[in-house]
Amino acid sequence: MITEADKASMRMERVTVREIARQVAKEAGVKPAVIFGPSRKQKDFRLRALVCYIARRHGMSYPRIGMALGRDHSTIRSAVVNEQRRRGEV
Repeated sequence: MITEADKASMRMERVTVREIARQVAKEAGVKPAVIFGPSRKQKDFRLRALVCYIARRHGMSYPRIGMALGRDHSTIRSAVVNEQRRRGEV
């Protein structure tokens, strides 16, 4: 039997890593290229980690997020874990 919650989750709009990155960049006042770029500056890394964290919360796999950001899945996993630690979730 399908519950109302199941129906609501099926209607949920699918979001992409690129859309998440655009929104995070907009809120941070930077261009999305900063998130997709090679920069290793702490501010840029944290924005990228936030994108990874949000994408993961939307149910995306590490490889899928990694492909969208041009990085290895293990890098994405580390970014998510670091963001969870910053938030006190781990």
